[in-house]
Amino acid sequence: MPAPEQPLLVIVAGPPASGKTTIAGAIRERTGLPLIAKDSLKEILGDQLGVSDPLDSKRLGSAVFGLIGHLVRELVGHGVSLIAEGNFAVAYPLFDDLPRARLIQVHVTAPAEVLLERMRERGSERDPVHYDVQAADEILVRHARGEWEPLPLGDRLDVHARDASVARTASRSGGAEVSMRMSSPLSGSGSHSPRAWRARISSAACTS
Repeated sequence: MPAPEQPLLVIVAGPPASGKTTIAGAIRERTGLPLIAKDSLKEILGDQLGVSDPLDSKRLGSAVFGLIGHLVRELVGHGVSLIAEGNFAVAYPLFDDLPRARLIQVHVTAPAEVLLERMRERGSERDPVHYDVQAADEILVRHARGEWEPLPLGDRLDVHARDASVARTASRSGGAEVSMRMSSPLSGSGSHSPRAWRARISSAACTS
């Protein structure tokens, strides 16, 4: 009896305002996989709990990361393939002790000046549970410290917005220019092979 196929876990990571949500949505559309998105969970819980200040927002964000880690381990452990998206920090043990899975990390980033412009631009468009403008300086310091470098797990696809116009295009109208690199060669064949999944995810990142 052949061993059951391992589920696929796609982790979309990187600093705030880099375009992760757009990329993750495009991957969901291209692959048909369910998406667990940090900001969506935070907004639902924040609205229900009446979060109304930056300190409570930060506490809620920490709780949501823990919730994502629990959901990912539970679902992957029961054979469910999925996408998890958020500004997962390198030092945070969110994905420690993961069940066995085929894992692809999509790391989305941009220069500091692009992140700052994006945070300032989208402040009025965001759910009030987020405090992008107020947190911008702190986020840039953490970005400079390397907190949102690629996570030390899985094959990796790098997506990089090179300037502010590209970042705006990625987040609003599609067609962003990106640079990509897989950390290991594609292999296998068939519609559910690692090669096929990676090609689908790469295509989604290119056209988001």
